[in-house]
Amino acid sequence: MDPIVVSLEDVANIVTFIAPGYFVIQIYSLIYAKKDRGFSRLLIESVVYSLPIITIVNIMWQHVFWQPPVSNVSVGYTSLILVTSLVIGSAAALLRTRWPVKNLGSAIGLGSPHEDFVKAQLLRVQTNDPTKNAVTVKLKSGAIFSGTSDRISRYNHSGPSYYYFANLAWFNETTDEWDEREGGIIVKGDEIEYIETAKLSD
Repeated sequence: MDPIVVSLEDVANIVTFIAPGYFVIQIYSLIYAKKDRGFSRLLIESVVYSLPIITIVNIMWQHVFWQPPVSNVSVGYTSLILVTSLVIGSAAALLRTRWPVKNLGSAIGLGSPHEDFVKAQLLRVQTNDPTKNAVTVKLKSGAIFSGTSDRISRYNHSGPSYYYFANLAWFNETTDEWDEREGGIIVKGDEIEYIETAKLSD
C-alpha cells in the first residue's frame, strides 16, 4: 500500500477553500459564542464562507497590491488571506451587536448576542446521559440547586432569558446534603449568580 502523501497542491486547496472561512468562524465564535458545530457542518460552512473571502482577497491582490493572478500560494498571499479573514470575522461579530443587525437577528429568532454565551455553554453540556449534563446553580438569594438544563427561552425578543431546570436536587446547608425533588423550576436569568457546569468530554 502506497503511503499517503499530502502535496503542495493539497495544502494550497486547504488554504484557499477551507482556512479563510474557518478563521472567520473561529474569530466570530471567540467574541460571540455559539453552540459547537459538528465537523461536517463546520467544513461546509468554512468552504461557503471562504469563497467570497477569496474573491475579495484576489481583487485586493491584483488591484490594490498590483500582483499578477495567483498560480502558486505564496507567503504574501497567504498572509493577506489570514489578515482579511481576521478582519471580516471581527467585523461580523461587532456588527452582530449593533443596530440594525442586532434587531434583525432578534426579529428572525436568532436571539440577543449578549445572552447567547450562557445559552451556548449550557447547550454544550446537553448529552443523552443525564449523569453528565447536570449543572449546579447558585441564585442571588443564596439558594443552591443541581439540575439538568432542559430548556432556554425568552417570552419576547427584547425580554430576559428564562432557564428551565429538571431533575432537581436542592442543597440543604443545615444538613450539608442534597435534597432531591420532583418537577422542575423556571429561573429568570438575572436571578442567577453563577452556573457551574460539569467537565466537558474531549
